[in-house]
Amino acid sequence: MPASGGNSYTADNLIILDGHQGEHKHMRHQRQSLAGSSPRSTRLTRRVLTAATVLSIGILGTACGSDSVEDNTELGSSSSSSGGVADATAAVSKATVVPASIAVTEPITSPIPTGKRIAYVSCGVPACNAQAEIATEAGAVLGWQVTTIQATSAPADIQAAMQQVVRDGYDGVMYAGFAQESFRRELAELQAKNVPVVAVSTDDKVGDGITAIVRPSSDGVASGTLGAQYIIADSDGKANIGLINLPAYKSVGILTDAFKGTVETQCPDCSYSQEDFPNTVFSKGDGPARIVAFLRANPKIDWLFLSNDALAVGLPAALKSAGLADKVQIGGAIGGTTNLAMIKEGQQAFTVPTPLVDVVWQQTDAMARAFANQPVEQSMKPTPLIVWNQKTIPADISSFPPAVPTVREDFTTLWGK
Repeated sequence: MPASGGNSYTADNLIILDGHQGEHKHMRHQRQSLAGSSPRSTRLTRRVLTAATVLSIGILGTACGSDSVEDNTELGSSSSSSGGVADATAAVSKATVVPASIAVTEPITSPIPTGKRIAYVSCGVPACNAQAEIATEAGAVLGWQVTTIQATSAPADIQAAMQQVVRDGYDGVMYAGFAQESFRRELAELQAKNVPVVAVSTDDKVGDGITAIVRPSSDGVASGTLGAQYIIADSDGKANIGLINLPAYKSVGILTDAFKGTVETQCPDCSYSQEDFPNTVFSKGDGPARIVAFLRANPKIDWLFLSNDALAVGLPAALKSAGLADKVQIGGAIGGTTNLAMIKEGQQAFTVPTPLVDVVWQQTDAMARAFANQPVEQSMKPTPLIVWNQKTIPADISSFPPAVPTVREDFTTLWGK
């Protein structure tokens, strides 16, 4: 792993590999034909800049997150086209404001023990390894040694990694995306030894050996909703959307369902056609070719939404070769450094990123509170909900940037360091 001060987080292919196989669906909702329509990024910028007149609607939590997922998803259920566009524009306006501070506000008042040995169990994809690197950096502030233990999405590999954690006597455990049924026995052993376990991106609940959960899988509802609202606002409520789903991953499916629900309730003049890709799309590298074939089969599509925009890697060249580069705009969720570069270059319109840096520092905060015998509920507040486009993306994308620019300083202050 890179040294803790390296900050070189290449969060590409950010997928939580939960092994859940979803249903294959192809759906289309009718609207007016938009063949030949042109990009509308300038229109969205104008709409966002003037959205102050509708912000009092209160349709979205603050940029630092609301108190619940439900608050983030009640984003204007107007059935009229004009009302849906206004609600969507206001939501995008809120989400493009840079968060001023983290959601966690209570300092840790008891001493945080130093010298702890923490295991970060990685799911094996680049983003999970990036999370482990960030945990190494955050742990160093507290005088901890964070060691990465590699696993995959396979239950046997997860169990083997957790067995290693128990066998090697780590003081704390952090991980992302795994379901506890794969390692219940190991969780029970860790609980018996009073070893705190802090998870990210899981549907599991606190208890039975899990100390805290930061950014549960259900937070994908808010991301999917915001992704749909960006397209609704930019298209003035008249988008013909191609939706690419990855049903093998439950967390991605949650995001996709929220996207569809928002289009259906807020944009009656929009349509979408859904295509489900297999979980082999990344290993085979055939995502761009599949997307080109999908677009050729659905020539009216003018917006493409990728439920995991790691699928956009290599896509601009494929679209250009197919003569489709100027016919469709690309949006997505989750994000990676490659996507951020594409946004800078105008090849991708926007992403609703998972704030990787913010999430892991908050995950470390939960571990610190557990060691200090303080309540961990403070650490489970929602992480930032943001959208990045060419105008709002952070200037430095050499590594994956935080949503809250002061996240490191804010947590260091709360920890008394």
